[in-house]
Amino acid sequence: MSNATRFDLSREEIIARYRQRIAKGDRTKLTKYELEQLALHFVELLKSLNSTDEIQALCEAEIQLLEEGYPQATIAGNQIPLYRRLIEDAISTGALPLTDENSHIVAWTKRNTGELGQTQEHFALNYLKYDRATYQQIRSEGTAANNSRQDNLQPVPIQRYLDQYFGQFLALGSRQKSHRTDRVPFRT
Repeated sequence: MSNATRFDLSREEIIARYRQRIAKGDRTKLTKYELEQLALHFVELLKSLNSTDEIQALCEAEIQLLEEGYPQATIAGNQIPLYRRLIEDAISTGALPLTDENSHIVAWTKRNTGELGQTQEHFALNYLKYDRATYQQIRSEGTAANNSRQDNLQPVPIQRYLDQYFGQFLALGSRQKSHRTDRVPFRT
């Protein structure tokens, strides 16, 4: 994943392509490259915002944009983690500086040691995610689908695979026999 801020495509071009593919019913809505570029544009937009309300509005609008073409489970599992990782990378490299206007202090406690600490976190990391109820719903739907798949196993047409395997085995055996006839027999 590149964290370069050189853009080959404008945000508007990416969104136009995205919406065209949605309208055509294409399976691929955004290529991996386009998604990365879209997320990098998002990080660039964050740099100019200095109020909680503006940052929250941008995050909610971005999630709504992604929901035009993707189910929530895909967004929660693929797109949001990409966006959050790029935001964290921009913060760690200093490309997205944390200020009192765009971030807040998060207090934490280590589970094992009970040690207390504080971290400064950009508001985008707070707003660029679904609520707990949505994540719980996504998890339960995935669990239900997996359970259904395990409860309704499909039979495997074993004879077809055996025929194919033995056909290859017999072909291999006949090739080895033809090579053996070229050799001089062993004499004692």
